[in-house]
Amino acid sequence: MPTGSNFDPEAAVSVGTNLWELHAAGDVEAHLSADKQFFVDEYGVARLNVGADLFYSFFRPRQYKAGRGTQNPLLNNNAPYIGDTYIVDGGDWIGGTISVDIAPFVGPTLPTFVSGNDIKKANALPPIFTLALSYTRIQTFQSDWQSESPLWDYDREKYWQPGEKNILRATANVSLMRVGVPLQLYARYQAGDLIPGRYTRPANIFSAGIRVIAKFW
Repeated sequence: MPTGSNFDPEAAVSVGTNLWELHAAGDVEAHLSADKQFFVDEYGVARLNVGADLFYSFFRPRQYKAGRGTQNPLLNNNAPYIGDTYIVDGGDWIGGTISVDIAPFVGPTLPTFVSGNDIKKANALPPIFTLALSYTRIQTFQSDWQSESPLWDYDREKYWQPGEKNILRATANVSLMRVGVPLQLYARYQAGDLIPGRYTRPANIFSAGIRVIAKFW
């Protein structure tokens, strides 16, 4: 689904919040994944999980308004040269991820409404604390800028040539389902500059949140 908004063409420094501007994920992605579990208990809960994921990310072409210099006449007055609008095809991605999930603390287990008051089902719920570490390698394709000025297009395409990005992630997850609370809390840090890439945005991102688990059938 379309999300976010384009950057302000009149602002000197502005970054939009669409997937292409954030350089975060494709509009449509196809994934092929495999996992192997180790140290699995009698209820099917694994203390260690090793995974691999191959994916292809498609970015749709986007249309942007050209600046007319209403705020910065010397910096953003592009429309007379490139046209009122221009199109950017950012180039697709192909990549892969390897991950390790560790459950150092499974925690106590209680028979509650979450498990239908069944202790065996409760023992099969996710561990209370898990830690996930992953490395992602992404190969980016050539971008294609389309305006009324081939020279302007070429100047922008130079900065978005085929390249790569390397992402390291660490995620801590606390699940309270084993003790009867259908909530999961998580915190994640993503580093994109520890392993240098080329022609990509090396974003460092911290995110945290709460998942509310609900059953509708």
